[in-house]
Amino acid sequence: MNIVKLKNKDKKFVGNLFFLKKYSNIFLILSNYKRKHIITLTSGSCKLGKNKKKKISPFNMLNLVVALKASLLKNNIKFLNFYLKQRFSRHFFNLRKMFKLNEIKVNKYIFLLYKSYSLNKKRKVRRI
Repeated sequence: MNIVKLKNKDKKFVGNLFFLKKYSNIFLILSNYKRKHIITLTSGSCKLGKNKKKKISPFNMLNLVVALKASLLKNNIKFLNFYLKQRFSRHFFNLRKMFKLNEIKVNKYIFLLYKSYSLNKKRKVRRI
C-alpha cells in the first residue's frame, strides 16, 4: 500500500476523496481539507460509453484517475484521505493500482460502512 505519514504543516495539502458505486456508475467526489466540494467525476462522464460494461472497464478507470490528477494539480493537493462508502470490490483494487501508477499518494483509507437496519428487526449486519 502507498500510505504516507504526514506532519502537521502538511495538512493544508490534503484532499478528501469519496469513492462510491451505485448500480453501474462509479463516483469519485473530491473535496479540500475544509471539506469544500471541488469536483465530482463519474464513469459515465468519461465519454467512453453509456452501458455498464464500458463504464466499469479498467480503461475507463484510468480516464477517471487522469481527470482526478489534473484536478489535484490545479488545486495544489498532494495527499488524499480516501473514503470508501461500499464493500470491497474489484473497482477499489483497480483504482488503488491506478493511483500507484499515476503517483497519487494516499494519506489514509477510511471506511464509511453503516449498519443497514437496526438490530431490533432481527436482520444481519452488513460486513466489509
